[in-house]
Amino acid sequence: MCAAQAHLAVLWLQGLRRIRRRMCCCLKLVVADETDLITNPNRWPMTLGSELDWGFVAEPNPHLNGRAIPYSMGKVLGGGSSINVSTWSRGHRADWDFYASESGDPSWGYEAVLDLYRQPY
Repeated sequence: MCAAQAHLAVLWLQGLRRIRRRMCCCLKLVVADETDLITNPNRWPMTLGSELDWGFVAEPNPHLNGRAIPYSMGKVLGGGSSINVSTWSRGHRADWDFYASESGDPSWGYEAVLDLYRQPY
């Protein structure tokens, strides 16, 4: 198998179980995480409910009018981190200034942390 080919599967050690004093290794076949759906952040919505998703669904919840909420977890190396989106957001000015006020430390204020958000990562 060549890891560079996105459509090839890789073996993933899911877990070990003790069965009648023997250890058994359960292997699952998962998809490589090098597909454009994962490496291109603009395409992340297309991963949900796809062949890259295990398709887990929570139990129906009476507090949600009986709805069962999908719980997307990646069927790829990296799991849910590979198919779910992350965002980088600045905190609100009032929140940072509140932290500075409560802590008595002006280095927690919005102006003090703003440069941290502007730095390339």
